[in-house]
Amino acid sequence: MLYSFHQKQAVNDIGVQLAILLFPVLLSVNELDLKKYKLPLLQIFAFTCILAIAYLYLDALLIIRYYHLPWSSLLSASFMNHNFSSPITMHATYLSMYVAFSICIFLFLYIKESSNSCRMLYAGCIILLTAALLQLSTKSVSIALVAIIFGVFPPFLFDKRRKLFFLICSVAGLVIIVFSIWRFDSFRERYISDSKRDLTGYTKRNETADPRIIRWKVAMELIRNSPVIGYGSGSEVALLKEKYFEKKLYFSYLNQFNAHNEYLSLLIKSGIPGLVVYLSVLVYSLFVAWRKRDLLFAAFLLLITITSVSENILDLNKGVFFYSFFFTFFLLNNKDIGTPRTAI
Repeated sequence: MLYSFHQKQAVNDIGVQLAILLFPVLLSVNELDLKKYKLPLLQIFAFTCILAIAYLYLDALLIIRYYHLPWSSLLSASFMNHNFSSPITMHATYLSMYVAFSICIFLFLYIKESSNSCRMLYAGCIILLTAALLQLSTKSVSIALVAIIFGVFPPFLFDKRRKLFFLICSVAGLVIIVFSIWRFDSFRERYISDSKRDLTGYTKRNETADPRIIRWKVAMELIRNSPVIGYGSGSEVALLKEKYFEKKLYFSYLNQFNAHNEYLSLLIKSGIPGLVVYLSVLVYSLFVAWRKRDLLFAAFLLLITITSVSENILDLNKGVFFYSFFFTFFLLNNKDIGTPRTAI
C-alpha cells in the first residue's frame, strides 16, 4: 500500500482482505474446542449449501412454470452459471467452490457412516450438489473436484476394498457427467467450446468476450516490467484497464476485469515475494494435511490451489472469508503435527 499509486483502492483491498489476519487471531484466542466441533460445523456448512441449492432449483422451476417454458429449459444456458446463482446474488465460481467442498464433506461422512439411512441421505446430497455443480458450470472448480476425488481420497483410504469400491463409483459417476456434458448443447458449449476459446485465444467474429489466455498475456506484460515488487495494492485493475484499451480488449476494459488468476494477481500487486508467500503457505499446509491425514483439509487446499488459476479468489469477501476461515480452522485443528492421525 505504501508504494502504490492507487492508495484509495489499496485501502479498500486491504479492508476486504483483513479477515485473513483477523480469523487466525479470533480462532486462536477463543476457548472453543475446535477439534470437538469440527465435524458438526462442517456438517452445518454442507447442509446450508444444500438448502441454498434447493432454493435455486425451486426458483428456476417456478420461473419455468410461470413463463410456460419446457422443463428441459432447466438445462439451457438461461439457467446455467451466473444465471443459476443470481437469485442469491452469488458469483457462480464462489458458489461452485462451496458446493464442491460440501460434496467432499458429504463423501467423507458417507465413508465414515455405518448407518444405511444416513448413508442414503448423504448420497442424495452428493447427487443434488453434483447436479448443481454441473448447472453452475465453473470449469476450474469442476477440475479441482475431479482432482480431489481421484488424487486425495484414494491415498487416505487404506482399506483396499473400500478404495476399489470408491474408485469404481467415482469412475462411473465421472462417465455419467461427461456423457451429460456431451449430450446437452449448453453444457458442451460451456465446458468444451468455452475452454478451447479460453486456452487458445480463438474467438468468432460475433463473440465479444475476451479469452482468458489473452488477458493473462496482458497481465504478464505488466509483471515483466516490475517482477520484484509489483505495483502495490489496489493497482491491478487500473493498470490492466490501460492495457486492455491499448490492446483493444474493450469487453475486458468496460467490465474492469482483473487478471482472473490469483497467482498473476499477486505478482502484479506484490511481485515475486507476494507469490512466494502464498505458495509457501499452500505447500506448508498441504504438508500438515498429509502428516495429520486430514482428508478434508487436503481437499480444501487443492480446491483453493486449482481455483486460483482461473479466479482472483482473494479479491472478494465471498472468497476471502471462505479461504481465511476454513484455512485457519483446519490449521488450528492440526497445530500438533508430531504424530500422524489414522486415515479413514
